[in-house]
Amino acid sequence: GLAQPNPSNPGGLAAPGGGAGLSLGGKTPYSSLPPEYQKAIDTIHEAMMKHKKSMIQVQSMGPQSLIISNKNEALQPKLKKLHHELSTLQQNLTSLQAAAVEHRDVELKIVEQAYLHAKWPTEAMAARRGVRLPDPEEKKDTNS
Repeated sequence: GLAQPNPSNPGGLAAPGGGAGLSLGGKTPYSSLPPEYQKAIDTIHEAMMKHKKSMIQVQSMGPQSLIISNKNEALQPKLKKLHHELSTLQQNLTSLQAAAVEHRDVELKIVEQAYLHAKWPTEAMAARRGVRLPDPEEKKDTNS
């Protein structure tokens, strides 16, 4: 295990497992530490270095594409052209949608007028004369 604080020696460490007689001060050189302490220190140091490398990698993952550089300056005319084309397409889409809504409204009026001026008068005339009109939903017998 790792070294535990030694209450009788502030700033020092006691041997793992309460080892007998080993008391280390804060100024003990690395080379005079027991191998298990050196290994624990090396493990902590490696973990710190891995963390530092990870943080450097995370910092380098920033949105580099937003930074205008010489490479991106060459793309600016193409981006402007694409933006203009996109704007044009968006305007066309808006006008086509408005036209579709207008055509739907006209179609609804035409259907309403067809019922009002064609179907209902025809049905009324047929009823007055006693003629039975076929229902459009009825299946026609193809054998007759």
